Amino acid sequence: MRPCTAAAVLLAASVLCHAADKAAPAAPQAGQTFYFSPANPKYVTCDIEFRHPDEKLWPCFFYGRPAEGTFQYDPNNPKAAFTIVCDKMCQPHADQSRKVLGELVKPDKAPVVTFTVKGLTPQASSPKPQAAVDAILDVDGRKLPVKAAGSLKYESEKGSDAISQVRIVCAFTIQGADLGLKAEDAKGPLSVRVEMLGTTTKEAPEKKRK
Repeated sequence: MRPCTAAAVLLAASVLCHAADKAAPAAPQAGQTFYFSPANPKYVTCDIEFRHPDEKLWPCFFYGRPAEGTFQYDPNNPKAAFTIVCDKMCQPHADQSRKVLGELVKPDKAPVVTFTVKGLTPQASSPKPQAAVDAILDVDGRKLPVKAAGSLKYESEKGSDAISQVRIVCAFTIQGADLGLKAEDAKGPLSVRVEMLGTTTKEAPEKKRK
């Protein structure tokens, strides 16, 4: 390889490494707290989806906001206790007989789904932040204890290196019968995915006046 070509390759590799470092913020400081607050952000920050593993039924999607609680970062012993409430359903007036939770949808009211995280245990075997999550899934009053596989992604605002939020995704399987579902295709295993956003500020920042 010619010297100029080798130098170009090394320069390109350096640029790519630097870009990767900028794209993935470092872990938070130990003790940093993330709030799951309904006041910040103003937009929807949580969603829960239910799917049939063989897609024999259509999925159900719910969305909403956090209710309360915090996640305090620690590389070995994080503290997590927060609840999200998804009280809105996508396509509540569609043909519910084709959906996984269709039996639970009433003409004038869709189910309210809440997810309460009670604990989070880091998993050191993965290079990306992973955790085992202990939680309670509540679908219109039917509570199911779950152990979920969780992934954590720390994010910063555009133009800043300071971590300002954490995105937590949980995945697990439940039995539809435990929710009271009776349809043959719905009462078996259902895949559940939960995505939640926590921020380092409990209240939304005031807008600057022009």
